[in-house]
Amino acid sequence: MGTDRTEYHREACPCGGGHLVIEWHEPDHSYQTSSGNWAYFIKCETCDRAYVLTSQDGSVILVRRADVEQRRALEREGRDLCEKIMRSPHARLLRQELEKLLDEQRSMAAAHRVLTESGVIYAYSIARFRDRVRHDGYGCVVDDELWAEKLPCVAALIGRDTAPIDVDLRRVKELRNAANAPDVPVGEPIFQLRR
Repeated sequence: MGTDRTEYHREACPCGGGHLVIEWHEPDHSYQTSSGNWAYFIKCETCDRAYVLTSQDGSVILVRRADVEQRRALEREGRDLCEKIMRSPHARLLRQELEKLLDEQRSMAAAHRVLTESGVIYAYSIARFRDRVRHDGYGCVVDDELWAEKLPCVAALIGRDTAPIDVDLRRVKELRNAANAPDVPVGEPIFQLRR
């Protein structure tokens, strides 16, 4: 048992000292546990330090490693700022008032409706929600599902504002947008993905 590797594309790297390689990897066994996946390699130490191969819009593109690292730094900065917001007194107050509102609901289904209709949660089915609340209480669900970007939904739900954290929330949005911006390719796409 292993992995079947099929090379689909090979071309010279930007410095000419190696290659850019694109392969299809598929599990090699009789029972299917997962589908295959594309793998991209820069087979040149010089170019590997300067570039990254990635997929975007169905194509494999070459991107400057410095750009990728900058976006990762923006992601880290955004996560750190979200954690700071969630530790703030205002976020703790919003969380407490949300839990109080949930406790006041007539049923778990009513609490679930309040959370889903307000946009505070959306990934929990009613069955999963009930199971979590029965075992761990509303606080656990709130801890799992509440992050900084959802605080405006909570504030609107309980009739509060987010003024004390608005500047930080705007900065988080800016950081997320910058971190999630499309990659800027170096040159033309390397390979069109298909399978």
